[in-house]
Amino acid sequence: MRRIEDATFFFLIVASSLAFAWILWPFYGAVLWGTVAAIVFAPMHRRLLNSMQQRRNLAALLSVLIIVLGTSKNSLFQLSRKSDSKHPGSERGSLAWDNSVSSI
Repeated sequence: MRRIEDATFFFLIVASSLAFAWILWPFYGAVLWGTVAAIVFAPMHRRLLNSMQQRRNLAALLSVLIIVLGTSKNSLFQLSRKSDSKHPGSERGSLAWDNSVSSI
């Protein structure tokens, strides 16, 4: 009787694990990067928590703001660099750049 219970329990664990993986598969990238971000930014959050006398909500808010502002600043910088390269004449050394600089 014990072997049947063990085999059934093992089968249920494997089946539920496979079902869980199947459900989460479309979100694999988001879960992976969320885990990486949590590991990378945990020391910063702990320092903020200690410096704010264990105010957990305020430390969490400040941590999220720092992460969002830091990543959005970098993203906006990268987008502006890409948009500059799409417009002809925006490179240094081109006639449009030289004319606009000389008119100032």
